[in-house]
Amino acid sequence: MLRNLKSQQRTRLLNKFTENDCEKVDRLMELYFKYLEAVQQADKRIEGEKH
Repeated sequence: MLRNLKSQQRTRLLNKFTENDCEKVDRLMELYFKYLEAVQQADKRIEGEKH
């Protein structure tokens, strides 16, 4: 995502993610782990259906 931005846009985006004690990064990590767990459960269910 950062590669396609111009310098000023990149700086603005990075500032967004570091403001308020990196709350946007924290939220991204929460979502990542939430969906990772959902995918892992779906994989287990699919694997169980194969046997």
